[in-house]
Amino acid sequence: MPRTRTPAAVISQQSLDILEFVRSTTADQGYPPSLAEIGHHFGIRSSSSVRHRLTRLAQVGLVSTRPGLARTVVVADADEVTRRIAAGELLVAVTGGAPTAP
Repeated sequence: MPRTRTPAAVISQQSLDILEFVRSTTADQGYPPSLAEIGHHFGIRSSSSVRHRLTRLAQVGLVSTRPGLARTVVVADADEVTRRIAAGELLVAVTGGAPTAP
């Protein structure tokens, strides 16, 4: 019987940027940023929108959180993220638009 391939998970470029922000902030401060800090950094006013993006990252296994507790975002290993992208298990959606000058 032929093996069926699991569809790749798709995340937005902004979600990937949030992942990197959480990773770098945690490395610099020793603890993850708050929802408000993430929102402020990316110009997202609603903590619900930040929570939605983190939930999506958790659904695809890139972060884990502990609901109801502050600053509990744990980011997956960078090598694991890179491996999943290279293997086609994770796709980053890039929105189209007019080309920008270099």
